[in-house]
Amino acid sequence: MSDLLLLSGRDAKSVSAVCAQHNELYSVYQSLSEDQTACLISSDTESEQTELMRHAAAHELDLNPIPERWKTKKPKLILFDVDSTLVEEEGIDVLADLKGIKDEVSFITEMAMQGKLDFKAALKARVGLIRGITADEVKEVGQRLHIRSGCERLVQLAKENQVIVACASGGFTQMVKPLMDHLGITEYRANDLVFDDEQKCLGEVTHPIVDGSVKAMFLMELCEKLRCRPEDTVVIADGANDVQMMRLSGLGVGLNPKPKLAAEADIVFRSSDVSALAVLFKWV
Repeated sequence: MSDLLLLSGRDAKSVSAVCAQHNELYSVYQSLSEDQTACLISSDTESEQTELMRHAAAHELDLNPIPERWKTKKPKLILFDVDSTLVEEEGIDVLADLKGIKDEVSFITEMAMQGKLDFKAALKARVGLIRGITADEVKEVGQRLHIRSGCERLVQLAKENQVIVACASGGFTQMVKPLMDHLGITEYRANDLVFDDEQKCLGEVTHPIVDGSVKAMFLMELCEKLRCRPEDTVVIADGANDVQMMRLSGLGVGLNPKPKLAAEADIVFRSSDVSALAVLFKWV
């Protein structure tokens, strides 16, 4: 049986050149985000796949074998991580920049995302460092986070195909909600910063903290609510605290993932963006 491969990247000429040398089944050169291009290729031999991998690497393209069960399957739920996945930034690092302590907080964030620090302990430490920041500052930062290329397009196409989109964030509701309102996403879970009567952050979040296990439980809650199975879901994420929910999902997608998550992902995008999934699902 032939293997199905998803080839994607930002250089349409390179993608089309590679496709032309192989058994291209389905391609899309428009309708994706910005200059994103993707195609599905059928490969019959290991040597052909090796050659495809060589071509993809030479042109800085992503080449992902598609799991057998997803060659024709469509998702019923897509669950996004938020920081460094749905948006380009780590929200708490941007808040820390307002207080002049971005380097200190960013280091803790990176260690936690790589799985080298306990997520809960790391979050408590970072939130403690931004104590005193105001609710207005948090809201303002949330409004200027940048949605990552391809994500908004994928959300739009998912909705057009009656697929539910949800978000699970280790960040803060006060920053996530404006994004959710903009994208029309009603199912999401995040941490709540605690403020005093003067609307200054007390350096605390409410419990339970949204860590990896809470994200995984949120996925299961959504499956029960939507009456779908975990294997009918797609998780898109980047960090070690997303591993548990990715393991429960049917298709794990790593977007510039840290090593621990990359090892769990079925599909990894480094040179392209998640709108390429629309080609796999035949949404374009």
